[in-house]
Amino acid sequence: MQVTKHQILIPTIYLLAAARDICLVFTPTLPHLRAYLATYTPHNGSRNGTTIYQKPGVQVPMLALLNPLSIHRTTSEHSAQGLSRTFALAVEAAARGCMQLTVSESSTPQEEVLMDAGDGYGDTLQIDPWKEQVSLLNGSIKFRGEDRVWAGRTLEVGRVVERWCRRIQIFDEQNGG
Repeated sequence: MQVTKHQILIPTIYLLAAARDICLVFTPTLPHLRAYLATYTPHNGSRNGTTIYQKPGVQVPMLALLNPLSIHRTTSEHSAQGLSRTFALAVEAAARGCMQLTVSESSTPQEEVLMDAGDGYGDTLQIDPWKEQVSLLNGSIKFRGEDRVWAGRTLEVGRVVERWCRRIQIFDEQNGG
């Protein structure tokens, strides 16, 4: 008797790697991501400037970026200037391949500890990564241990991204979704 595994029990990375319509790429650092986006050439059936996806009823291919804010967070490129450079490359790569650009920041949001004067234990407050403040320029970031000190004006990450993409929030936090 042969036992077969249900598809849900097969590891997700294996399912993605085995799919013929999905190209999965891991970029460990920001320079790797930017180099990949700058040189990305999709093999999506384009011929003479038109694609087979322009026909009605055919799905448009997607270029998806997972956690682009997290990959910036540990670098000096965690600024409006650095984020704009990356999103410009992503938009250009998606346009070059006639693809829809999808961006998802699914990592655990940063936590801010609020001190409770009564019992000495701090409460944690989840910070939305899209509402995080970043410096306008790369050189405006000063590192002191694990803390960042901003020199100059700051801007909300969501505003930077909205210059390149239309943002849609899928889960509504107030309704528990």
